[in-house]
Amino acid sequence: MKHKGIAAVLLPAVAGAVLLLSISGVPLQAGTSDEAASAVFMADQMSKRELTELNIVDELNALKLAGQLQRAALQGAALSIDLRLEQAKHSTVMVHRQLLELLSYAFEQVGNIEHVYLRFIAADPWTGRQQLLLAASVDRNHWTEELREGLSQQKSGAFSEQATEQLHLTLTNLWLKAVQQDGQG
Repeated sequence: MKHKGIAAVLLPAVAGAVLLLSISGVPLQAGTSDEAASAVFMADQMSKRELTELNIVDELNALKLAGQLQRAALQGAALSIDLRLEQAKHSTVMVHRQLLELLSYAFEQVGNIEHVYLRFIAADPWTGRQQLLLAASVDRNHWTEELREGLSQQKSGAFSEQATEQLHLTLTNLWLKAVQQDGQG
């Protein structure tokens, strides 16, 4: 709790100091603007949530995911999530939305996650049999506004070549079959 209080005080103070320096006309010495930008970045990171082993399940359940959270683990700055989807109820566009929501959460709302491993698992509602649908392995530095926009505007289940590369996607035959069925239906 102390960290959140410190962040709440530091963020406005640092941002105000940078703003005052920039409009005051005081010449900045070499390196000073880099230091100020670094301070603002650090204050921004401090204001984000921190995911821990104690709050990981509560935080992820608060996202209201379409599937069942089957596994969530935090190892250092790496977040691993397995999301179980009922095979008859999921669509490829819904999987895109869930992928977008989870990555946006991890990289935009949480400050201590640098890598996300996601697995979407399709479960047959009759037999309970589970199969990997697709997997992603994403570094924070690959999460760009362009990639975010592309995923949010996705109208079909097929991923672009760029998204497949940046998200390090593993697409199974089950996924490719689902994309084909969505395209026909």
